[in-house]
Amino acid sequence: AESGSRITNELVRLVVQASEFDATTVVFLDGFNEFSGLRYGVDPRYDYYWGVRGDEMLHRPVRHLANGIVARSRALQLLLWRTGLLEFPAAKPRKIRDAAIAEAAATYRSSVRKASTWCGARGMRCLFFVQPVLFDREQATPVETRLREDFGRVFPGWDGALAEGVRLLVSEPELGVVPLGALVREPSEQLFVDDVHLTKTGNELVGAGIARTIRERRGEPVR
Repeated sequence: AESGSRITNELVRLVVQASEFDATTVVFLDGFNEFSGLRYGVDPRYDYYWGVRGDEMLHRPVRHLANGIVARSRALQLLLWRTGLLEFPAAKPRKIRDAAIAEAAATYRSSVRKASTWCGARGMRCLFFVQPVLFDREQATPVETRLREDFGRVFPGWDGALAEGVRLLVSEPELGVVPLGALVREPSEQLFVDDVHLTKTGNELVGAGIARTIRERRGEPVR
């Protein structure tokens, strides 16, 4: 696991650390963070943390300091968001370009191929899953409906952009990437606490789905 990262970050950890373990199966659960930085105009080659904070800290330290002050004040964030007086990435959503979505998805698929090759050469099995998100829900609870409306106001078009991104992540069947969105469509209880993080019930549901796929790929009986 590599919290808040993209598959490129996890690929580095796989190469550096996985060889230390006697693992037979490696599970990648990604999707959301392949595109999350795009909401703020981050280069599709970069993850959110580097694109919004790291690059600015290194190349524009004065602006980074100013943004740090802004980040501590809701009133300043609202003012700057509405007036545009200061370029504050985390308070100024951007329109997501189709080309950026396609580039981010292509980076993901390239990393899947690299990870599969690395694992195959070592007798390990790499399995790739695309995590479910709030916008996959068809039987949303009142809380989830409000969350969806809130995210829709803050990030107009984000649900459509994310849906297109997921479609591109799984667009090469030979890579064997498994989308998990169908797991969360029908259940009536609350499964999400925001647009991507799951409740205990949601995590159990997704965990069971991943375990089922692992057994299927190993040729084991599936209950």
